[in-house]
Amino acid sequence: LPGSARAPRELPPVHARRRRPLAGCRSKKWSCMARAVAVAAALALLTWIGCPLFHHLSGVASLGNSGGTVAASVAGLLKDWHLQGEVGGDGWKGTATYRLEGGHSLKLGAAGEQAHLTEVEASIGYRAAGREPDIELATAMKPATRSLRYRARFAKSLSAVPSAPMLSATFTNREALLETSLKKELPKGVGVAAKLQVPYSYSKRSVVPALSAETSYDVGGGRLVGSVVTRGSGGTRWA
Repeated sequence: LPGSARAPRELPPVHARRRRPLAGCRSKKWSCMARAVAVAAALALLTWIGCPLFHHLSGVASLGNSGGTVAASVAGLLKDWHLQGEVGGDGWKGTATYRLEGGHSLKLGAAGEQAHLTEVEASIGYRAAGREPDIELATAMKPATRSLRYRARFAKSLSAVPSAPMLSATFTNREALLETSLKKELPKGVGVAAKLQVPYSYSKRSVVPALSAETSYDVGGGRLVGSVVTRGSGGTRWA
C-alpha cells in the first residue's frame, strides 16, 4: 500500500559474521594436538612391538599345523601371558599382560558388575634401549555410553645425573602433565622420594603445579611410608 513500505533491514557485513569463532574451538586446540601425538606414537609402537608379537604368534600357530595338538599350541601361547583378576563389592576386574623381549608389553583388561561389562581397555608399552623415551599408550571405552578415554605417556630416566631423575610427559583427554621425580635409597632401609607435577587443563586453560615428598622406612617385614603434597592453588595434604 502507498506509504506503508518499510525500510529494508540492514544485514551485518559478511566479514563481521564470519569473525565469530566456533564455541569451544580454542578449548579443544590442545586436546586435538595431544590426540595427534598419541596417534603418531601408536603407529610407531605398532611397528616396534607388533612385528615381534606377530612372529611369535605365527610360530605358535605353525606348531599346531605341523602335527602338534591344538592344546599344545594354546598352552604355548598362554604361558607368555600374565593373568590377574580381582573381585569386590563394586564389581570385578581382570587383566592379561603379554611381555615381549626387551621389556615391551601388551595389556588387555575388562571390568564389570555381575554379568554386565562396564569397561574394556588396552595398552601397549615400549621400553627404549637407546636415547629415545619409554612410551606407553592406553585407551579405554565404556560400552554403555561408548565414551572413550586415552592416555599417552613418554618417560626418560636421566642416568647421567645424580639420583637418576625421571622426566615424563603425559597426554589425556582432559589434560597434559609434565612430571619430574627422583628416588634415593639410604642406609638402614630408609628411602626418600620427591616429585614435581605441572598439569595443564584444556578446558580451564590453567596450570596448578603440585610438589610431593615421601619418606619410607623398613619395619619388620613391611614398610612405613609418610608423604606430604603441596599444591600451587593452596593447601597441604599429609598421609
